[in-house]
Amino acid sequence: MSVLSDADIEASIAAGQLIKLGNPDHVDACAYEFHAGRIFRTGELVGLDDVTDWTGNAAYSDIYEIQSGELVWIRTRESVVMPDDVCAFWWQTNRLSRQGLMLVNMSMVEPGYEGDLSCLFVNFGRKAITIDRETVIAKLVFNRLETVAASPFSNSVDQVEYDRKVLLNAKDAPPTFLDVGGRLEVDLRQKKDEAVAAIEAMKQSTTADIESRVGTATTTAIAQIEATKASAETDLKASADKDARGLLWKILGVASIGLAVLVLAMSFVPWVQSELQPNLSSEIKKQVDESLTDRIVGSSNSGTAVELEERIRELEARLSQLTAPGQGTP
Repeated sequence: MSVLSDADIEASIAAGQLIKLGNPDHVDACAYEFHAGRIFRTGELVGLDDVTDWTGNAAYSDIYEIQSGELVWIRTRESVVMPDDVCAFWWQTNRLSRQGLMLVNMSMVEPGYEGDLSCLFVNFGRKAITIDRETVIAKLVFNRLETVAASPFSNSVDQVEYDRKVLLNAKDAPPTFLDVGGRLEVDLRQKKDEAVAAIEAMKQSTTADIESRVGTATTTAIAQIEATKASAETDLKASADKDARGLLWKILGVASIGLAVLVLAMSFVPWVQSELQPNLSSEIKKQVDESLTDRIVGSSNSGTAVELEERIRELEARLSQLTAPGQGTP
């Protein structure tokens, strides 16, 4: 890419390129000087009556004062015809920048573009800056591409439509740079409110979704718990019935064994009595007889025993007498 010189620019103008009806006197070394054609004040209340038009037969004494802090859109008096292998860049003039007038939209003019150009200026200076019809407001530096652009700019806009768009841009801008902060604050507050509303809507949507999912999960969990509980109760009941039947059979078995033992014991007692009682009686009688015999034998040598025997014999004799036939009382 190479920058076109004044000779290159003049040759292109002569060939009907770069600047429509360009004036060689406005070629400066390696740039072309642009002048104000129409000046658009900014603000919501501006209209066509607020546009300063220097494209006709305006007197050289006509001036426009850009107040401190003021924003203005300026459509240039010159228009361009860009070849497909040339682009251009806006450059601010040193004289206006020293006064505080700043070119905001330092943009590129694309290859193939044909039409008007406009500049947005802001006066950052403390004083008003005066411009007139002959004031150079900006310069355009042209650069030749190494090859032709494969997709050059192909759309074109007529001057009436172009001015309408510039007017809309001017109406949308604040009247002064000092209002930029206020408008920015309003825009930020509006965007903040929109963001808060979006977040709140998202929060409500998320909360509703979470509650729905939690409700579904809770219902599912409760259903599963109830099913598990019912299954456990069924299993427990079946197990209890089974264990109860087993325990009953065990109790019946033990009772049967006890009953059998009782019956056997009751049958065995009489036999034991029958076997043991006679022997016991005989043994007791035997012991009694032996004791009496011992006592009698032991006492046979005493005087009492002798007297007893004599007494017995007397009694036996008298008994014989009494019971003998023919014997009686005299």
